[in-house]
Amino acid sequence: MNLLFSLTDGQNVRACSEMHNSAVENPTIRNSRFIDGSFLRPFEERLCKRGFLSFGENQPDDYPFWFQYEQIRNRALWQTGKSLSALEHTLIWVNPIMLLERLIENSQEETQQMGAGGEMNSYLRLLGEALQQALPSLHALSVIGAELQATLSEIPLHEMTLDEIVKKYAKKKPDP
Repeated sequence: MNLLFSLTDGQNVRACSEMHNSAVENPTIRNSRFIDGSFLRPFEERLCKRGFLSFGENQPDDYPFWFQYEQIRNRALWQTGKSLSALEHTLIWVNPIMLLERLIENSQEETQQMGAGGEMNSYLRLLGEALQQALPSLHALSVIGAELQATLSEIPLHEMTLDEIVKKYAKKKPDP
């Protein structure tokens, strides 16, 4: 049985069971540690706005987590010969927990070298706890969003993961 949901005349979305079958074919979608990176900014900003997450009284010079992700994402696009204009039809999967761990490692190294405080580490650890709890929901939303975008878009959706570039990030911070 092939179920279709009509959004508007001429636009149909595959049923959830059909979406699930196509998701099983993609190993990144199957991996529940990965999410669509575009969810990071609203997630982090909403936590800050609601008071669940803050830098405290002294705002560190470091950038928020979503900004760090976007730097890595932009570098990955550039390395694959794409520009920011390709983002509209590119789904970038990221393991946010691994990225957070890399940022914390880099931050700890800088703290030891410069003798600075650990506010950024505390902030990232709190964000990591929130991400761990929200990861199943963020992953599910990412899968549904990917399937909808693939179904509704006339231009094919290109997917990529930031796994390798995040692993390299542990060795060297991205250029500003």
